[in-house]
Amino acid sequence: MKFDNFSTSPGMSLGARQVQREVLRSIRSHALEIASRLESWGGDLWTQVVRNPQPMVDARVQSRVTEGLLAAVQRQHEEQLSTVMRTRPCLISRAARC
Repeated sequence: MKFDNFSTSPGMSLGARQVQREVLRSIRSHALEIASRLESWGGDLWTQVVRNPQPMVDARVQSRVTEGLLAAVQRQHEEQLSTVMRTRPCLISRAARC
C-alpha cells in the first residue's frame, strides 16, 4: 500500500508512514468489531476482536477519555463529601457533638 509523505510536528514520535499505518490499523480494527457485532450468534469474529491488540491511536484516545471521566468522578465525590461534612459532621468524626 502506498502512503503519502507529510511532515509531522517536532513533538510527534511517529513519522508520516507510521501515522498512516496506525490509522489503517484502527479502521480495520473498527471494521472487524462492527462485523463481529453483525455476525450471527455462535460466530467467531469476536475472538479476533478480543485477541488483537488495540491500535495505539485508539489507546491514546481511550486514555484521554478515561482521564476526563476520572476527573469528573473525583470532582463529584469531593462535592458530595464536602456537603456531607457541612451537614452531617457526625458521620465524619466521632469527636463532633451529635
